Amino acid sequence: MRRRRMKQLDMLPRAFRPLAHLWLARLLVNHGKLAQALKSERMSAEELLAPFKLKAVQEADSKDPARLALLVQGHLVRLEAGNPGLPAHSVLAVNLQRLGDLVGLNSTELDVLTFLLLGRQLTTLERLLDVIGSISSSAFHTIVAGVLKLPLAGVQRALVPSGRLSSSGLVKLDLTNKWDFESKFELMPGLFERLNAAQKKPYGIFANCFVPAPKALLGPQAYGHLQEDLATLKPFLQEAILRRRKGVNVLLHGRPGGGKTQFARMLAADLGCALYEVASETEDREPIGGESRFRSYNLSQTILHDGASLVLFDEVEDVFRQMSGDETTAAAATGAASRPG
Repeated sequence: MRRRRMKQLDMLPRAFRPLAHLWLARLLVNHGKLAQALKSERMSAEELLAPFKLKAVQEADSKDPARLALLVQGHLVRLEAGNPGLPAHSVLAVNLQRLGDLVGLNSTELDVLTFLLLGRQLTTLERLLDVIGSISSSAFHTIVAGVLKLPLAGVQRALVPSGRLSSSGLVKLDLTNKWDFESKFELMPGLFERLNAAQKKPYGIFANCFVPAPKALLGPQAYGHLQEDLATLKPFLQEAILRRRKGVNVLLHGRPGGGKTQFARMLAADLGCALYEVASETEDREPIGGESRFRSYNLSQTILHDGASLVLFDEVEDVFRQMSGDETTAAAATGAASRPG
């Protein structure tokens, strides 16, 4: 998962900066990262103090960690007293809470996700975390818990592979290698941008992940040659939906252009179910890779739990090929999976 990215200008909305500055100050003062950053010579005192609008009084101060720590500590006291948080009615805060409700995140998981999201948007905080260097998973958990002032055990539970953040595909974690902080996790592509944009519909946050399927162009009468299959398939799916059974999937295979997608859309309509399709391209019509599509599929399975819904995973062979490296995977396959209970 390790990667290097070009640093960008701060993308964090101004209203959220006091909270990010609080996290930064805690890292510098409570976790002793100020001295480490200066010793590395990868960040200057001016850069570290810039978010707090503080300047070293004398040239010598820029090389004196103890003096600089006092400057930041005074600002930290003021930040802690102000208790900055997410502006409750901002687009980002509303969408984060909506996301938490849809995915079923508890308060600790939502706080951790917020930190991982916003930490990527404030350049100074991101660079400081990078300066820390290679860390183990336990050190990663300790940093997150300390910055957020949360119990370590709760953060550890939030970041296990079976937890909601990971199993939903929102966050991909590397729990084995000692990478730098930035490379210990990977957020779902485009997540911050979607959360920071006003959405007319609740699922609009996930437009690059899954979308409502178009209406079927054909009805059941067009599939007279498949009536025997439908007589088996429809009761099977009806029972799964009624009992909210998990892991119920149907594989439709055949030649490209043979009508598998239209058949899935007809089947959902005939069952009276909402149908969502895993996105294969972004809103800018850029193709989405197999691994990202599989994460989107996981997210859809986590979220689509209200009412009767089906998920259509078209061109699923792209995922099989990317995950296995097998170039001989069937050229066309479509999976229509009922949503989990």
